[in-house]
Amino acid sequence: LRQGESALRCFEKALYVLRAATGPTSPAVSAALLHKADALVACGSREAALAAAEQALQLRCESELLGAAHPATLAAAFRVAELAERCGYVEEAVRALESLLIALKEVLEAGGKADELARAPCRGRDARPLPPGA
Repeated sequence: LRQGESALRCFEKALYVLRAATGPTSPAVSAALLHKADALVACGSREAALAAAEQALQLRCESELLGAAHPATLAAAFRVAELAERCGYVEEAVRALESLLIALKEVLEAGGKADELARAPCRGRDARPLPPGA
């Protein structure tokens, strides 16, 4: 637990520095938020970890450098689904995973051209379920 708390303090400091140096919406801030989520899990704070991961996902979705279809964004979406399941939000986790599959399908159908999908809406754990036959 102490290592988790120590790591959490380090990530808080890193987030402060990264936000000041690179701007509050940079991919570096998003990456640090995902690492902070890991530290929060280690401390037993799953709800806070889920919130940090969701914030990281939103930053990646809105990023001009990454966007909704970027592999790093899709990986963050998976992390949100994983944390939602760990927090007991099974239905939300399933919806997030379904949305992730839709996004991956769109990337593949676009020939893997993520830049064409960069403006696609980002789907988190509150996404709608898959339509029948999708």
